[in-house]
Amino acid sequence: QARTIYIAGMRSSYATAYYLAFMLQQMCDNVHLLTTSTSDLPTALSDVRPEDCLLVISYARYTSSSYDIVSHLSSLQASQFLQSLRRLGVPPIALKATEVLIAPNGGNFSPVGAITLCNCFITSLGRLNAQQTLERMELQDKIALEHHIYL
Repeated sequence: QARTIYIAGMRSSYATAYYLAFMLQQMCDNVHLLTTSTSDLPTALSDVRPEDCLLVISYARYTSSSYDIVSHLSSLQASQFLQSLRRLGVPPIALKATEVLIAPNGGNFSPVGAITLCNCFITSLGRLNAQQTLERMELQDKIALEHHIYL
C-alpha cells in the first residue's frame, strides 16, 4: 500500500538490497533503490512522505548512513522495515525501525537467510496482484526480446 518503496543496503548488504530492488521493480513501478553514495541521499530522500516505506538490509558492522536513513524516515512517520543478519545483540537501527526481521546466520556471515527473506517479500508482493504482475513481467520480457537483450 506504500506510495513509494525505498530500498537501502550499504556496504556488504548492498548486493542483497540490489537483488531485492531489481526483483520488485519487475512487478512494481514505485520501487527505488537508494545508492550507496551518501552525497546522493539528500536528493533521494527529499521526496519521502509518511505513506512511503523503507526496506533496509543491514549486516553487522552497521553503517551510520543506514541508521541516518532510518532515522530520517522515522521522523516523517514513514514505515521502516529492517532486515538484518544477527550477530550479537540487537542492531542499533532496529530501535528506530517500525518492523524488524532478523535473519539467522548460524554464527557465520552468510547472506543466505537475508536472501531467503527477500524471496519471501518478492513472492508475497507478486501474489497481491498476480494478474497485474504477470502482465507487467510479460511486457518487460517482450521489450527485452525486441531489443535483443538476451542471446
